[in-house]
Formats: sequence, C-alpha cells, structure tokens
Amino acid sequence: MSPNIQFNSGAVRAGDCISDGLAIIQPNYFLYVGICLLAFILTGCIPILNYFLLGPVSVGVYYAINRQMRNEPVDFGMMFKGFEKFVPAMVIGLITAIPQIAGDVLQYTARFAQIFAGMSSSHETDTNYFAQNMQGFPEFALSGGIIAIIIIFVILIFIFAIAWGITFYFTLPLLSEYDLSIGEAVSLGARAGWANWSGIFVLSIFQGLVMIAGALLLCIGLFFVLPIVYGSKMVAYRQVFPDNQNLFNNEPPRPDAYGGTYGMPQKFG
Repeated sequence: MSPNIQFNSGAVRAGDCISDGLAIIQPNYFLYVGICLLAFILTGCIPILNYFLLGPVSVGVYYAINRQMRNEPVDFGMMFKGFEKFVPAMVIGLITAIPQIAGDVLQYTARFAQIFAGMSSSHETDTNYFAQNMQGFPEFALSGGIIAIIIIFVILIFIFAIAWGITFYFTLPLLSEYDLSIGEAVSLGARAGWANWSGIFVLSIFQGLVMIAGALLLCIGLFFVLPIVYGSKMVAYRQVFPDNQNLFNNEPPRPDAYGGTYGMPQKFG
C-alpha cells in the first residue's frame, strides 16, 4: 500500500530552483560533477542500452541529492542506489524516454532518406537533357516529400515532448524517495506535474539555458553544469512535495518553505 503523499499546486519557483540547486550541490560540487559525468556516459553514450539505464541511474542521482538536501552523508556509490529499484526505474525511464526514442528514429530516418536519394541519383542514365530531368523529377519529389514529413514530425515531437516532460517530471524523483509501484509513481507524478506545469515549463527553459552555457564552454562545461540541473530539479520536487524531515538544517522550516503557500495541498491514496 502506497504512503500518504501530499503535493502542492503552483509551487515551482523557477529562479529559486536554479540558485538553490547550486547552493545544495556546492558543498560536494566535484563529487556531483563525477556522479553526473558517469551518469552522462551511462545514459548518453551507450546506444540502445542507455534507454534501459536512464531510469535507474537518474533515481540514484536524485537519491544522492536528496540526502545532500537533508545534510546527510553522501558518497559516489549512492548513484547506484537506483539499481535496487531496477525494474520500476527501468520501465519508467523507458516511458520517460519515448520522445528521445522518437527523435532517434527520426534521425535515422533522415539519414536513410539521404542515402536513398544519393543511391537514386547515382543511377541516372546518360540520355538527352530532357530525359535526365524527367528522370530526376520523381526522385526530387520523393525526397522533398520525405523532408516535409520530417519537418511536420519534428514539430509534433517538440509539442509532444513538452507535454510528456511535464507529465513525468517528478516520477523518477518520487521513485527515489518512496517505494511506489510503477502505476502509483506515474499517476502521482503526472497529477503533480500538471498542477505545476507553468513553473516546470519556465524551469525547463532556465535549465536549457544553463546547459547551452555549459556546452558553449568547449562542451566540457556541460559536465560542470549538469549537477546544477539535477539540483534545481530536486528543489522543484521539494517545493511540490514537502519533506517532513526539515531540509537544509534542523530548524523548523519557514511557513512559505518549498512553496507551501502556493495552492492547496492535494492528497494521494
């Protein structure tokens, strides 16, 4: 039976998430750089297998940051805690990665279209000018049609990815903290995500800008900003799902901590 979990609506404050995320990981900054570097390798550099590792690895990273937020000891090995919940984390990770999988399929389709167009053009016969152009016209129309379909597909994937990201924004962080079934984590995460969709949308833009800034630093900077992105997401999670263990210090939290005054708490279970 799932625990009694409450969440706040309209609680995500994007600007605070970035600044507080940096403050959280700062005491063990280079530890999190190492954790995020390995997480990036496991979830971004191993074709196909990366989709199956995305959930467990992410759950481990969120687990470590959550302990940091509680001022509890953190070590490198904690990033593997997600493998203790491998099956639900893997399944949710696969579901979360559907837009990414669709994007990869699109990329391979585009490459196939280029190869197909190149192979077709290499078989042109050496006839008169009119015949050559008439021969090339169906190939041009075919490749042009494929390009148009790809453009439409990209737009649809972009819209779908935004909605999908909001739906599953809190699912893996929830799994890192609670022993939930796949259905419970997805249901609760989706309800909390759409109850805070505007804040998540703005925060995602800020996180994207942080990632771009890191990528501009010879791409190496990407690994130095990833901990901030993970930390900011956990701050947003805590704004929506308050922690009963008094985060950051042992003093009672302020009445407005983690967005507690934003909207009415909702009950799950």
